[in-house]
Amino acid sequence: MTLTGLATMLVKLVIIASFLGIAADVTNIEFLRGLVTAFINYVPMLLQGLVIIVLAMLAIEYVTDRIEAGKQIPFAKTVAMVAKAFVAYTALVIALPLVLPSADVELLRVSFYLLVGSLAVSLGLGMAIAIGLGLKDTVSDLAKKRKSDIEKIV
Repeated sequence: MTLTGLATMLVKLVIIASFLGIAADVTNIEFLRGLVTAFINYVPMLLQGLVIIVLAMLAIEYVTDRIEAGKQIPFAKTVAMVAKAFVAYTALVIALPLVLPSADVELLRVSFYLLVGSLAVSLGLGMAIAIGLGLKDTVSDLAKKRKSDIEKIV
């Protein structure tokens, strides 16, 4: 399945649906007219969703190739994989209501917020503990040198 094949198939379906809609108008079949109208109104939203997903995947492929090619970034493959997962998840959450109009993405949004929040808290606490333990001796030396200044403040 290629992008041009998908676009060709979608154009053929819209043309067939248009002719079915005209036939439904001529024969006064309201049910068929409603189905055709709903389908033709759905196609632009489907295209928007597909374009969002395709552009996101193309962009993240370019970015991950640049990340993996660079020698300055430690754990380049892991960083690229996390970036790819983040962009794919974000594109899915944005495009899902367009592709499936009755889909509710609130659970996906909330779980994403919880994931990002827990990562931020864990990284913050980890850095605080690492800096606290790593600078313990330095702070102790500075406190001994500035003991008189500290006593004046307290």
